[in-house]
Amino acid sequence: MTDTARAQIARERLERFVGRFGEPYRRLAWYAALPLILTPELLGYLRAQFLRGRDGVRWIAEADLLLSDLCRPVGYEQYALDQDLRALLVAQMGAVLGPEPMREAARLLLRYVRHLGRAGAGLGPAELQAEQWSAMAYLEEHRGEAARQIAEALAAGLTRAAPVAGPPGICAAELARLVRLTDELAPNLADHRELLDYAGEVARLLRSPKELQALGERLAAGDLSGATRRVEGVAVPDLSGRAGPTDGASGLPESPRPFRDPFKDASGDGPAMVWLPAGSFRMGSPEGVGEDRERPAHAVRLGDYAIGKFPVTVGEFRRFVTATGYRTEAETGDGAWVWNQGKDYGQKRDASWQNPYLEQDDRHPVVCLSWNDARAYCDWLSSETGQTYGLLTEAQWEHACRVGSDALYCFGDDAAGLGAYAWYADNAGGSTHPVGEKLPNAWGLHDLHGNVWEWCQDWYAADYYARFGKAPVGSAVRTGAPEADAASGPHSGPHGDSASTGGSASSSAVAASNGEQPLAEDPSGPESGSDRVCRGGAWLNDADHCRSAFRDLDAPSVRYGLLGFRLSRTGPLHSYPFTLGAPEPAPAPIPNLRDPLRDGPAGPAMVWLPGGTFTMGQDDSQWDDEKPAHPVRLGAFSIGQYPVTFAEFDRFCAATGRTQPEDRGWGRGERPVINVDWEDAKAYCGWLSKETGETYRLASEAEWEYACRAGTKTRWSCGDDESRLEDYGWYAKNAGDQTHPVGEKRPNAWHLHDLHGNVWEWCRDWYAADYYKQSVESAVRTDDRYGPSVGSAVRTDDRDVGAAGGPHSGPYGDSQSIRSAANGAAVVTSGGEQPMAIEPNGPQSGSNRVCRGGAWDNDAGYCRSAYRLMVAPSDRSGYLGFRLSRTGPWHSYPITLGRAVPPSQDPEQPSGPAAPGPRTGKRRYAPRETFRDRFVIVGRDGSERSLDAPDLVYLPGGDFRMGDARGSKDEQPVHQVRLDAFAIGRTPVTWAEYRRFCEATDGHWPEWLEPGS
Repeated sequence: MTDTARAQIARERLERFVGRFGEPYRRLAWYAALPLILTPELLGYLRAQFLRGRDGVRWIAEADLLLSDLCRPVGYEQYALDQDLRALLVAQMGAVLGPEPMREAARLLLRYVRHLGRAGAGLGPAELQAEQWSAMAYLEEHRGEAARQIAEALAAGLTRAAPVAGPPGICAAELARLVRLTDELAPNLADHRELLDYAGEVARLLRSPKELQALGERLAAGDLSGATRRVEGVAVPDLSGRAGPTDGASGLPESPRPFRDPFKDASGDGPAMVWLPAGSFRMGSPEGVGEDRERPAHAVRLGDYAIGKFPVTVGEFRRFVTATGYRTEAETGDGAWVWNQGKDYGQKRDASWQNPYLEQDDRHPVVCLSWNDARAYCDWLSSETGQTYGLLTEAQWEHACRVGSDALYCFGDDAAGLGAYAWYADNAGGSTHPVGEKLPNAWGLHDLHGNVWEWCQDWYAADYYARFGKAPVGSAVRTGAPEADAASGPHSGPHGDSASTGGSASSSAVAASNGEQPLAEDPSGPESGSDRVCRGGAWLNDADHCRSAFRDLDAPSVRYGLLGFRLSRTGPLHSYPFTLGAPEPAPAPIPNLRDPLRDGPAGPAMVWLPGGTFTMGQDDSQWDDEKPAHPVRLGAFSIGQYPVTFAEFDRFCAATGRTQPEDRGWGRGERPVINVDWEDAKAYCGWLSKETGETYRLASEAEWEYACRAGTKTRWSCGDDESRLEDYGWYAKNAGDQTHPVGEKRPNAWHLHDLHGNVWEWCRDWYAADYYKQSVESAVRTDDRYGPSVGSAVRTDDRDVGAAGGPHSGPYGDSQSIRSAANGAAVVTSGGEQPMAIEPNGPQSGSNRVCRGGAWDNDAGYCRSAYRLMVAPSDRSGYLGFRLSRTGPWHSYPITLGRAVPPSQDPEQPSGPAAPGPRTGKRRYAPRETFRDRFVIVGRDGSERSLDAPDLVYLPGGDFRMGDARGSKDEQPVHQVRLDAFAIGRTPVTWAEYRRFCEATDGHWPEWLEPGS
């Protein structure tokens, strides 16, 4: 969607809001746009300070605004306005009130943020930081400091040695947050260009996983030599030269993916499209090939886009005209320039797309359209499908035509082969031909060479490529720069001198092509001009004009009998999840979270962990029960920052009358509680859940290992070197035969202490020595009719994952741990890719529970991340404690609320150039997307009638608080609820919809209504 379209949507939303509640509400919306995150308290603060006493801005206006469609909830009692809407409101406020009221509000916001920071309540640290920068950006005296702090945060994100699930040394989640924040603040930071440019470089880096991984590994290794520069006075890693590959083959799809967008009214589908992933290629022609205006050849990087499989056809354009009554510029003006049956070139007043003076049917490419006519079709198609259609940029067109080739044509350099791919002067017979009759290129695209010229989005400039040679080598060029003067000479295009005047690039620009050219990012042509670009050649032209790099131009109002267009489409294709772009980096863990207890004090410290995937187990271990190592996927959860201490457990004992466990004389307080069995630990979790209103429990074995590893694959979370373990855990080598107060050793990368040593920790799972093996084997068993078991993502080799071995005595003797040593046959399973386990919870039953982590009396090997111990649930000892786990979000941190991902299923693949028809298959819907199903009513006579179901709105799953503490008794108590994704009617069922049901079933009529009335 274009910036203009987004701005228009924002304006319409605002005017609807003001029209509903009155003009005074507009002023409240102005002030509400200044913070990044709104709370009811903050909005009340702003209204009381600046709008108290104004007619029509009563306290209820705050609720009206927060609950309107201007705001979206982003957390518990936290709201935000969309970026386009905020920009509109701030612009209106500045135009009407001037800058001083905005500065006053910014100063108030700064005071509010500082107050929250001192109080330790309300917004979390990241949100407070964002609000502070937002306020500072409005104030000239603080703006420079805000820019400097953002630069410091970007540098820290690039060099932080505590990744979640990203590259070593880089916190991708934090970088993504900072990039979004900088983009939000960009209007007020316009004078700090170097910061905005650097944030753009970081954004590009985040879109390139390979470059991000390479940089992370280099930074993690301490390789910073010659790789820094200064932004806002801050030393930051230099990213300017990280332009990525420029070879045409980078990023090619394994196979083209045709698709069609359905019309919103379910009346059919749009034209066939092919999705192409982001990638780089060389655009233009080298020295000695083609014309000056095609030089210098230069590197271009494009984002994801989709392109029409064929040029738009007569039939597809006819559908637009029939639906809208649109009349083309040829029909409302003086006709078009045509070739009467390939001869007698001239302007005909009655010539149009319906009368092109050529033999055409609905399968032919539509011609005699101006650039403006083509844009009108794109705008209509966007409206009908709810997607973003337009004309291809010149770079997109050439990228799609070349398909990774540097040759003259998509198939090679020999023009003798062009006849198999194109209709042109040698074989077209003086006319267009139905699309798709010639061979496609390697990406399944037809008719890019010949048949008809195709309008592009860009303005034309003969020296546009030459401008790249004037920029510093290695830089990324701002490709929409204002048009520069060009020394131009006459050029005769395929339509004659009257239709094409261009120019030769200057000699200095051509010379620059011998060096390395700067990378162009999504170039879209000059900002203005008098002519638009056309590409591809047509049925009248010779082979040279059909080359991949050949550039032509025409005035936007021109209509020719050989000029048509092809579609571009941006945005994700929800039927194909791989087009949704790289996933958002996993958010960073959040430490030091505490729930308040009913009697006032805070509960144990917790760390919220984002969900993710990790490898569980250890293939090179000597113990069978740690094999095979296999991938596991977990959702977000929280885990104790420390093992539960005596102080915390004693509070539970005092509250419940339970006898306190014995401490062996080592001391209580902050030492981990010991001498508790599995039921004791479970009872504590139940008590804490009641005290806090949240859901506490023991961690599953998978959760424990995920938390312990903190993104590592090494023997301990601190690496494979045992000598480093002394800094992270209390074990036989350094504990002195007793436990120690928690938190005295260093935490792992996710802020968690004492996972290695001090005390063994009870887990929720039953123990089974072959649980990993059985999990893998059950996942790969298939039924010939259905394939792999439901819930498994399986791709394994055929090697046996089993192993035979002898008995093994655990750290406390045979009574507590019977295991078998692996032989060589089991070790080879490390080469195979194991099926994914999703939220594993252990066997359904057993006689022993799992314990993890090792204790003060164990050797280092027992303290490994993967080591598994089995213990009878009734055992109590001086080495057994436990750690908490917690389910559910932390409402002060919106990022922990999470969201569900709806299922997806590939739709049917279209097979031809046209043919709208009924759709089958399920779509993947975006949050709050409106859709409708179709159904068929079969009459008693066997006749069928298709009808639309009522509009539904897709809602992603999530957590919320249900009930009302101030309401009636049946609305209490307020309680936490988690729901899966579902759809709900956009409106209540209408009488018309219910009547359709009554008529179809010949029953269920309301008692007050006679059937059929």
